[in-house]
Amino acid sequence: MVKKGLFFDFGGTIVTDESDHRLHLMMTREIVKKYRLNLTPEEVDAFFNGFVKARLLTSHEKWPIIINAYKNAFTILLTANKILVGKEDLQYFESLYLKLHKNYTEPFPNAIDVLRELSGEFYMAIISDIDNNIIFPILEKLNILNLFKHITTSEEVGVGKPNPKIFEVALNKAGLKPEDAVYIGNSLKHDVEGARKIGMDYIHFGEEVKNWIELKNEIIRRYKNGG
Repeated sequence: MVKKGLFFDFGGTIVTDESDHRLHLMMTREIVKKYRLNLTPEEVDAFFNGFVKARLLTSHEKWPIIINAYKNAFTILLTANKILVGKEDLQYFESLYLKLHKNYTEPFPNAIDVLRELSGEFYMAIISDIDNNIIFPILEKLNILNLFKHITTSEEVGVGKPNPKIFEVALNKAGLKPEDAVYIGNSLKHDVEGARKIGMDYIHFGEEVKNWIELKNEIIRRYKNGG
């Protein structure tokens, strides 16, 4: 079973959710300190997460720009604490949000080395729900953007996974049929189900394989050597 295309999820597959959680707490600590809020960073983080998750409930139908959802949550938070929110505050938040994601998002162990190795054998691309102004700077900082033929995001397509449209757009860019590609992701709902709906093969990262060395070996076993 030789596959021509490897399509990867990004958050939780190439880069860790743990690093994302840490940088969000760094962000909320900065906000609590700057605005002298009578709240803990953890409380602010929980509020932000709950607000954004609610906006993502229908993301498979219409994608909300994630940073805009966070800016709305930030505005509500400050307003509730009787702080007038101006243009400079929103610029501060956006700058902090983008800077921390770029500088503190971390890849899984061995992910970069494995991606570089696989890029010589397969057509590689990314399908991600991460917004453009987050994913591209991170890929550039990690020096792996050039490994991928293209990046397809929910922001670009207008819908989130598991909507088949985002997978269709990515496959069309590659000129590949679903049966010629495999999708690797960590979410059963968004990644596995999305790939299954369109007829792509899939590897459930974190379940079928636990790390990037196991992932590399599974890809080679299934797809390079003909299964």
